[in-house]
Amino acid sequence: GYGQTGPRAKEPGYASVCEAFGGFRAVNGYPDRPPVRPNISLGDTLAGMHAVLGTVMALLHRTRSGGSGGSARGQVVDASISESVFSV
Repeated sequence: GYGQTGPRAKEPGYASVCEAFGGFRAVNGYPDRPPVRPNISLGDTLAGMHAVLGTVMALLHRTRSGGSGGSARGQVVDASISESVFSV
């Protein structure tokens, strides 16, 4: 939804709301009409891509910091829909 911290952290996040909140809906459609809903759930897709990239980077860090043995340090991967939409 809206990330781990902040005033909206405890609220559920829905892709359509986060897309509007992030301004993505405002750039779709026509200037003299209300925003148009895209045919894809871009917010969910972007959050999923950020989660995948974060996971890949965490695995790379594990590999470079000592493999999967006891000396490797774990990573936290945090991907929110609203922050993912903001990045576009």
